[in-house]
Formats: sequence, structure tokens, C-alpha cells
Amino acid sequence: MSIAIDRLRDAANPDKASKLTELSKVPCSVQDVCKLRDRCVGAYVLQVDALGAIAKFRAAAPPDAEEVADVEQKLEGARKLAHECLEAELAVGRKYGTQI
Repeated sequence: MSIAIDRLRDAANPDKASKLTELSKVPCSVQDVCKLRDRCVGAYVLQVDALGAIAKFRAAAPPDAEEVADVEQKLEGARKLAHECLEAELAVGRKYGTQI
């Protein structure tokens, strides 16, 4: 699990969607580990959505203020959840070993 999380975290923005799919498919059988996976998936879903919107903005007309605010909100939420993902990863790693 931690390898999949690290690959997603370290991936270049264009590669995050595929790494997110990989993480979401990692099996788990321990509640703490499943919660970790789900928390990290939730964080990066927001980020991938925001990156997709930014890519559309670059390919089309400039976004309106509401679209920009939506992307900013997703990115801020993603940052917060990614931090929680990291904290949870460290806690679960301490509990079960670093290679969860």
C-alpha cells in the first residue's frame, strides 16, 4: 500500500490519474489500512479533478471566476487531505511496519 501511495504522491501531474486508479485497486483486509487507502484516494481524487479542469482551461477559453474558485477549492481540499493521508500513512506504518 505505501508503495502505491508513494508512486501516486511522486507522480508527475499527467500520470496521477493512472496512479490513483492503481491505488484504488490495492486490496486490503485490515480496517486501518483500508481507511488509509480510502483517505489517500479521496485526497488525490480532488487533485486529479482539479488538474483535469486546469488542462481544460488551457485548451479552451479562459475560465470564469466560478470555475477558478471551484478549482482552488478542490486544490485546497486536496492539500489538506493529502497531509492527512501522509499522517495516516505514518501512523499505520508505525503500527504495522513501514511496508503496509
